[in-house]
Amino acid sequence: MEKLKSENVKRVTIQDFLAWLYVVELEDVPSDQIRDILNALLAQTETEDTHSLTETELVEEFYDRVEAQLDAEAFDLDEIRNWPDAFAALQKGPLLTLESMEAAIEEIMDRLQDHQISSIPLQRFQYLLKNGAATLEEVTSEAVVSALDAMERVIHAAWVEYHANPFKPEAITAESVATHRFLLEGFDCWFDAFDLVHEGALKKAILSANEGNRLMTAVSIWSDSLLETDV
Repeated sequence: MEKLKSENVKRVTIQDFLAWLYVVELEDVPSDQIRDILNALLAQTETEDTHSLTETELVEEFYDRVEAQLDAEAFDLDEIRNWPDAFAALQKGPLLTLESMEAAIEEIMDRLQDHQISSIPLQRFQYLLKNGAATLEEVTSEAVVSALDAMERVIHAAWVEYHANPFKPEAITAESVATHRFLLEGFDCWFDAFDLVHEGALKKAILSANEGNRLMTAVSIWSDSLLETDV
């Protein structure tokens, strides 16, 4: 995983940092990287930003909490994770249009037809489970178990590859937060599908895999539409 070295964290705004907290697993970020980012927050000035009196008070409270974390023997990750909610009024930048973007992705999901979310992995999964009609003996046969395990390894490898390129707080956008949330939910649906197979809930497993593909397909279509708009 790429490290966020102090020299790479040149300027991090409060808005960037709060947005970053939405897409990062803090437990996976080394404490020295968190320290670099918090120090970068304190080092940068807010002179470019305009704040109301209420927001100014929030900014001061935010910096007080950052300093308290830096002074502590260990970071309180639970508290840091709560900062996006505690300082929601300061999230003007990357998250300004997040709700509308997520609504757009959900609208695409609602319009998708079965043939649009179909893929070779999903077709293979359905075939192995015979669209939920396979017997428990068939699903637990050595050949089917081996094939399902291979599929799960492929999807897990894709998940690992996705997480191998962590977000940097200074590069966060509303688009990256929206796509991250939906993609993670898509992966979770697929992993739930394999768990459901082991529980013998084959029809639920297929529904979960379908939902995973639906989420990922919607993100892909939405991302393509953004690229077309930028051209």
